[in-house]
Amino acid sequence: MKLLFTVTFLLLNFHLFNAHICLIWPQQRGGGWDPSGAMPGDDLCFEPTAPCGKKAIPSAPTDILYAGTTVYINFQQNLNHYNPGWPGYLDVSYAVGSSLPNDDPFVVLDRIPDYWSHAQSSQTNFSVPVLIPAVQCDWCTLRVRYHPNKPTEPIFHNCGDVKFVLPKALDRKLYGLVAPSKTSNNAVLSEILSTGGVVPTPISVSLLKRDMRIFPKDKPATEVIFQDLNVYLGNGLVAVDSKSQVVYFVGDLIQNFGIESPKTLYKYDIQQATFGVVTDLKTSGLQWNALINAGNNLVGIQQKQVGPYLFEYTVSNVSYSGEVVDIASTAQNDTFVNFFWADFDPLSGNTYILAGDENSLYQLNVVLYVVDKTGKSSVVWVDNTKYTLSNIFVDRTTGIIYSVSPGLFGMNNWSIVTIDPKTGGVSFVSKIAGGERFKSEYKGGVYNGLQNGKLTYSFTWYKTGASLLTLIDIQTGQVQFQTDINLGINSQQNLNMIFAL
Repeated sequence: MKLLFTVTFLLLNFHLFNAHICLIWPQQRGGGWDPSGAMPGDDLCFEPTAPCGKKAIPSAPTDILYAGTTVYINFQQNLNHYNPGWPGYLDVSYAVGSSLPNDDPFVVLDRIPDYWSHAQSSQTNFSVPVLIPAVQCDWCTLRVRYHPNKPTEPIFHNCGDVKFVLPKALDRKLYGLVAPSKTSNNAVLSEILSTGGVVPTPISVSLLKRDMRIFPKDKPATEVIFQDLNVYLGNGLVAVDSKSQVVYFVGDLIQNFGIESPKTLYKYDIQQATFGVVTDLKTSGLQWNALINAGNNLVGIQQKQVGPYLFEYTVSNVSYSGEVVDIASTAQNDTFVNFFWADFDPLSGNTYILAGDENSLYQLNVVLYVVDKTGKSSVVWVDNTKYTLSNIFVDRTTGIIYSVSPGLFGMNNWSIVTIDPKTGGVSFVSKIAGGERFKSEYKGGVYNGLQNGKLTYSFTWYKTGASLLTLIDIQTGQVQFQTDINLGINSQQNLNMIFAL
């Protein structure tokens, strides 16, 4: 009996400690690897033979990566072999070709240090952002490697087969509020490059204290002593003047946060890197919900309470100097009070407001309020029998209202649809190519995102959890450009309020 127990223990012990790193995405050689349900010591993660192990090479590359962009590589350290005193590392590399004889052709894209988990059986998933070289490659090998720097352990490898494709250029500047961590107080207004890189501007906003700081234009963010401006900005209250490269926000002083709704108009000149107060806005409602560039002026939308649980939206013209002239108010309602999105049509002069039923937990019932330039308002129920909607984008050359939808609640059927402002009818336009790989969620809209038939939109990868920036042809649904946004390893940074110039 004792002998049987000893043999069994040795067999289990051998199985437990013979596997170490697996590639989750892109697809690992041998048909891929799924981390769900995988145990420590999975045999598919044990490949000590350089450069890629002994798994069969497929007949063609299994994944396409966009050259010159950021891509999050997802892998699991299936066992931990931390070596105190001389810790090892994990790296991501690539080489041109598929059947590589040794390590020499591989170029390291990123390297991260090993960590001391104490439990050797720890299984740790990593999502590491790497910048794919800006070259066309019909067949490249992408490798993840675990080098424990431990005399009792070999180096462990796994590889995937990919193709590098040069995407079309992203011809618009994009910005967003980037916080250094999910729990950080501060967020920096940052430019998002076509490579997926993030470059800070002079504006820093505290997400909890809601203070703002600005630093000199000629100094990088790492060398700046911030000047506290004692203000905060309202999330989503942003209007972009692309021609003048000026962005307008609505905010207020810190001491008014939570007591009064933001009511001060601020202006940030991107070219001059100057930020300042325009004026305090005349307020006729409870709060400002939206600010939209209408060409010759801004359009502002406020929500106003007119009775117990009874609300309406007020649409106003707002001059660039901050003068507010109310145009009209929508019908009063006690149900559709959740503001989702708004946009303006310069051809008809119509302002559109998409608002949701606060009691609709899963169907996401919405209505579309329409206010024309004469002050006449109307409202239509938006058909949500096939598509749930939370955003609207007006094509300013045609007046057509587009929306990006994940399908019905809990589904994953990413599509572009149109909304008829007279009937509320929703019509299918195109299925977003590759949309099945994105999480089904209602965030991701980019303010001022539709231009020249191309829509800029942000998705979240289902497998890696990384934020993905895309440029979509609204008629075909084809993704013409994409890059992961480099928010650090495991996307520990937080991204809010993306807008396009």
